[in-house]
Amino acid sequence: KQQEVIELKLQLEVAQGDDAIEKKFQVERLVSAAKLAHLEHSLKKAMQSKNLLMSQVASLQNANEDAKKLLSEKESLLENTKLDIIAMVDERSTETTRLLEEMTELYNAKVAAEEQVAFLEGELGAAILLDSESTEQMTSRESIDVGVAT
Repeated sequence: KQQEVIELKLQLEVAQGDDAIEKKFQVERLVSAAKLAHLEHSLKKAMQSKNLLMSQVASLQNANEDAKKLLSEKESLLENTKLDIIAMVDERSTETTRLLEEMTELYNAKVAAEEQVAFLEGELGAAILLDSESTEQMTSRESIDVGVAT
């Protein structure tokens, strides 16, 4: 009987050892499953973050393209405005040149008119002087004639 007790004890120890090994594998499987679940959750969060970042990058790229288009439009508008201003300045310059030429012509005409007036005043003065001398001579002749007649 003692032999049977020893064998039973041995069987119990082996059974307990097998049980312990099985429990150890179960714990390791549970730990591995928990780690795997944690990694899957982390991967899922990382993918969501990646998708969000990709969406933000696409949004920024669209905003960048819109900004480039707007900048191009503004540059074109600025160039057109610059060309318009140059054309207006050129037009004003041409108009100013024309007005200066007209003013020069008018000034020259005024100077010529003043010279003509001075000449005519001189002529008029000479004519008045001649007329005055002529009148004096006539008056003197008349008086001579009147004196002779008397």
